Amino acid sequence: MALLLAVRRQWLGERTQVYQEYDATEKRVTELYSKAVDQLGSGNPGVRIAAMYALERLGRNNPEHRQAVMDVLCAYLRAPLPGGAAGDPADRAREPAGGTGGIGDHAPGQEHSPDLEARLTAQRIVVRHLKSSGGASGEGDDGDHWPGVAVDLTRASLVDFDVSGSEVEAASFEQAVFSGRTDFTGCRFRGRAVFTGAEFRGFADFGTAAFFGADFTGAEYRGGAGFAYAMFRFDTDFRGATFTDADFSGARFGTARFTDASFEGGLTSFEDSEFFMGHFKGSVNFDGADIGGGDLSGVTFPRTTAAARVWPPAWCETPDPADPTRGTVARSVGAPRP
Repeated sequence: MALLLAVRRQWLGERTQVYQEYDATEKRVTELYSKAVDQLGSGNPGVRIAAMYALERLGRNNPEHRQAVMDVLCAYLRAPLPGGAAGDPADRAREPAGGTGGIGDHAPGQEHSPDLEARLTAQRIVVRHLKSSGGASGEGDDGDHWPGVAVDLTRASLVDFDVSGSEVEAASFEQAVFSGRTDFTGCRFRGRAVFTGAEFRGFADFGTAAFFGADFTGAEYRGGAGFAYAMFRFDTDFRGATFTDADFSGARFGTARFTDASFEGGLTSFEDSEFFMGHFKGSVNFDGADIGGGDLSGVTFPRTTAAARVWPPAWCETPDPADPTRGTVARSVGAPRP
C-alpha cells in the first residue's frame, strides 16, 4: 500500500508539473502576442516592424497560434496608412502609364517611406509562410511553410505581390488593390478564392494556378492578365470582369461564367483552352461578353456534355478539326473553315 501511494503521489506530481509548464508557456505566449499587437499600433514604423518579426517568431515556435498570427498581419495590411487615402500604398506605388514596373520604378521618396516599408515587411512575412517547401505537410516542419492557414486580405493594398508556388487553404482578396506586378503562378488554392471587385493595376499572372472554386466577379485587370494553363475546377465566376490583353490559352475549366465580361485590347486568347473536359463538369456562358480583337480559336467543348452555351454574335462552334469525335471548337464567324 505504501508503494502504491508513493507511485500515485509521483504520478500526480508529474502531471501537476506538466500543467504548470503548459500554463507558463501559454502565459508567456499570450504576453508576447499582446505586446506585439500593441506595438503594431505604434506611430513609429520601426517599432511596428519589430512587432511583426516578434509575431513571426511566435508563429514559428507555436504552430497552434499560426492562424492567429496570420490574421493579425492580414488585419494590418487591410488597415490604411496614417494620413488617410493619400497615404495609401496603392497610390504611392502607382505605376507609370504603360509599364508594369516594380517598386524601384516609383517616384523617389515614396517607395522607401517608413510607413510603406512597414507595410511591405508585413506583406513579405505573409508571403514567406504561404510558400510551399515542397515536402509533405507536417513533415520536416522548419517553420517557414505554415500549411492550412487562411488569408483574408479584403480591401488590402498590396504592392508587387508575389505568392507564386504557394499553397493557400482559403483566400479572400475582395476589393483588394494590387499595384505593380502580381504573381500567382503555380499557386494552389485548396479552398474558394475570392477576388470580387479586385483591381489589378499592373500585370497579373495566374499561369498554371489551380483553383477549387473562384470568384472574380467585377475584377479589373488594367495591366493585362495571364491565366495560361490554369485549372479552374468547380464553379468559376468572371461576370462583369474587365480584361486588358487576357491570355487563357491552355486553361481548363469546370463551370465558368463570363457574362457581361469585357475583353479589351488585341491580345485576348482562349487558344487550346478546354471547358468541362473529363472530371471538369459544368457549362460555360459568354452571354453579353464584349470580346474585342479576341481569339477564341481552339477552345474545346466535349460533345458528351449537354449544356447550354451562349456566345456573342461574332462567334460560333464547329467540329474540332483535329478530332471531330472529341467535341467542338469556337471560331470567329469570319475565320477560315478547315
